[in-house]
Amino acid sequence: MKVASIHQPNYLPWLGYFHKMTYCDVFVFLDDVQYTPRSYTNRCFLGSNGQKVRLSIPVHQESWDVPIRCVEIDARQFSRKHLEAFRHAYGKCSRYEEVIAVLEPFYRAGEISLAEFNAGLIRALAAFVGLRPRFVNLSELGLTSKKNDLLIDISRKVGADIFVSGVGARKYISGHEARYLANGVRLAYQSFQPPTYRQREPGFVAGLSAVDLVFNHGPTAREILTSQTEPPYLEWTAASAGASPVGISASDDSCEDETL
Repeated sequence: MKVASIHQPNYLPWLGYFHKMTYCDVFVFLDDVQYTPRSYTNRCFLGSNGQKVRLSIPVHQESWDVPIRCVEIDARQFSRKHLEAFRHAYGKCSRYEEVIAVLEPFYRAGEISLAEFNAGLIRALAAFVGLRPRFVNLSELGLTSKKNDLLIDISRKVGADIFVSGVGARKYISGHEARYLANGVRLAYQSFQPPTYRQREPGFVAGLSAVDLVFNHGPTAREILTSQTEPPYLEWTAASAGASPVGISASDDSCEDETL
């Protein structure tokens, strides 16, 4: 039984993004869909001094109306500022040196596309905490379909029996569920309750990038990520139509938009 998840290559995404990798066999980066400015594709949130702090990757203005894989990073001062933000937010964490050693090479790599940069960070963080699905780029699959047809075609192309979507995409898929089954793909929705965990400052700040958990807990982040969710996804059936999956809602401020 092969499970696939599909998502844009976001910048240091939230915990739910990596939660999918704890059970999926194939993770497909939607690098060939249109870039959305000022979205989670080029921004994330860190926890610093008990506050939620946004980091944004600057991109060239002319890159806006193109696929994500064609968006170019405006590298002026970007790397230094973001590395300094990590040091300020997490420099006193016991795992800081381990984690920054994983991240820093990507910020020192020079000219690189936004999709390559984000996907590289995601792969590296996933490996650091022991998550090793097969990563695939949409642009490598030779598909031209759109919307739900694209998700079905991706699933079939990578040999997936089950496609697991985030709860945020339910409104996008709603009304088309039977098409997945008709094409030999079983549809499921992620079931995820973001865990609370020890952060450097007192209290708990929710809705942060997964790097917050990793800086604070290192490789044991995987155990924390999966500690409160069982089962990790709920399969759609005709009988379950209209029911709400267990997990966060798209309106939760800890949930990244999942515009597919």
